[in-house]
Amino acid sequence: MKYEADITALYLNQERISQLLNTPVLTQAASTLRGFRGPSWVLSPEGAARSTIAKLIGEWLQDNHVPSLGELFTKDKLPSVGDRFTIYHDFYGNGLTKYASQLKKIPRNAAAQIHNKLRFNKEYRLRIFFHPNNLICHSAWDILSGRSRLFAFAYIGKFLNGEIHARPYVIGDLHSDSIAQSSKKWDPKTYGEIHPSQIDQFSLLDNQLRSEKSVPALSLLKSIPEQSIKLAFAEILHEGFIPKDWGGEKSDLFTSNVSVDGRWLPTAFLLKGPARFSPMTMRHLGKNGDQIERLFNEPAGLLILQHCHRVTTPVRATMRAYASRIHDLRYFTILDGYDTIRLMRAYGKCGL
Repeated sequence: MKYEADITALYLNQERISQLLNTPVLTQAASTLRGFRGPSWVLSPEGAARSTIAKLIGEWLQDNHVPSLGELFTKDKLPSVGDRFTIYHDFYGNGLTKYASQLKKIPRNAAAQIHNKLRFNKEYRLRIFFHPNNLICHSAWDILSGRSRLFAFAYIGKFLNGEIHARPYVIGDLHSDSIAQSSKKWDPKTYGEIHPSQIDQFSLLDNQLRSEKSVPALSLLKSIPEQSIKLAFAEILHEGFIPKDWGGEKSDLFTSNVSVDGRWLPTAFLLKGPARFSPMTMRHLGKNGDQIERLFNEPAGLLILQHCHRVTTPVRATMRAYASRIHDLRYFTILDGYDTIRLMRAYGKCGL
């Protein structure tokens, strides 16, 4: 199932996009803007041209498999200068305030930026630099001056002292209906994450969580093998086929017997047992976290990552980075050890 989300553009670099996409419609729209200096918005030729470019780049991103920055970090090597990427992340903006009173005479060397530490790799801060002339609406000045969750399509310009400096094609926002309102819409408010209690077949988890008087002890899972957890999930979901473990697997369990708010979703599980009984880091997930990449290669609308212990922030952030790839939006769930115990107790599994 392919999910959809709309990009509301705040910034567009028509020259970079023109180099990327060479279509007659784009050429005409770009020529309207060529030589134009200063902001313009709807009900003007410039505003109409920007809307056309925004639509074309949105369609191009849907049709082309541009990796997310988080995905690049799970490959065999670090991202390289020139690599194109998408990202949906919380950013801080600065540099626009001093130009707000100069809208008609913004200097050619003006520069602003959005930036933040990367959650999926905290060794790096990402800075995306842009020129104010390419902002396409009044609200962009406010949104890109504070803290906002933003979508960006950009390329890496350089690495400098633990920072990635990038230049954007487009900066904007993602929006869509919630999962309960539309079967084709992806929810950007949660990066596509679904709490396990929202899964219809796990509905008893909510009562278990509300009624418990103390947090479960993770040590309860230390002696329960991964295979037992897999069998328990299969029984809860009435899944008859339980695959054997082998090195090339993309997932540990695949089923069509999962629904969210009454909507059936093909679902793939990645299960991590107590062989390494410690908080899950990317090192638990294969070389450079490639087990997450393999999981997202499954033809599933919902991906579930389960662990016998806590799940650290970089793992969750990497799941978000894969789930928010604009060409391949997905939903995902993380079941840490605490919720695994609650779920097993709620359904009377694994002697818990």
